[in-house]
Amino acid sequence: MYDGTVWLGKERRNSIYWPMELSHQDVEGGRIFLLTLLSSPKRDSFENRFNAEFMTALNRNLDKVEAYDKACALVMTSRGKYFSNGLDLTTFLDPKCDKQAFMNQFHGILARMTTFAIPTVAAINGHAFAGGFCLALSHDYRVMNSAKGFMCMNEIELNLALTDQMAALLKSKCYSLHVMRDVLLQAKRFNAQAALDAKLVDDIAEGETPVLEKAIQFASRIVKYGAPATRNTYAALKNNIYGAQIATMKAKL
Repeated sequence: MYDGTVWLGKERRNSIYWPMELSHQDVEGGRIFLLTLLSSPKRDSFENRFNAEFMTALNRNLDKVEAYDKACALVMTSRGKYFSNGLDLTTFLDPKCDKQAFMNQFHGILARMTTFAIPTVAAINGHAFAGGFCLALSHDYRVMNSAKGFMCMNEIELNLALTDQMAALLKSKCYSLHVMRDVLLQAKRFNAQAALDAKLVDDIAEGETPVLEKAIQFASRIVKYGAPATRNTYAALKNNIYGAQIATMKAKL
């Protein structure tokens, strides 16, 4: 059962629209919200690059999920070639861009997702690069498409250093420093099996639809923990796990 499409952050910019689609599916024990990222169109896919419009829309959708007064979980995905291709560098490198405000907004998204008081599952349909890699890691659990797509932090190839906030996220979600070393110093491209072996993802499936189905099944098993009565505990337990890194992630530039 779906409540239809909610288009948030739909603004015209250089003849490009910036939509997202929020729907839901009721399952035993609660509601699964499905947030499909449909921004930064490129050919038949959506790169879902981070810019002010995208991040504002994402926050508004998260507000809507948080406002639900019964048990729920969130699954985030996209369609086509990309899950997210990272920061909108055209916007970021524009001399008119307030880079500090831009990065504070980006860090805020990562911190909010990491501390979200409702269970979250990323259905990684395609490439998750740089900021998109971070977005995927900020979820509690991840399911990745084995038919296409890589997870990669390619900052070394771009001659860009990580912010302390991004490094804190990687430290909190990478299984070991050896994995983090390969992620950062080699810009290693992890396909689904490699990502599973490195414990960057929790499960894999072949094809967009199977990935989404498996992510929804996963979310259905933990949806009860998104009940209003247990959300504070869920968030507190996350802080027990990632507390030091979360403090860094929430720091302003």
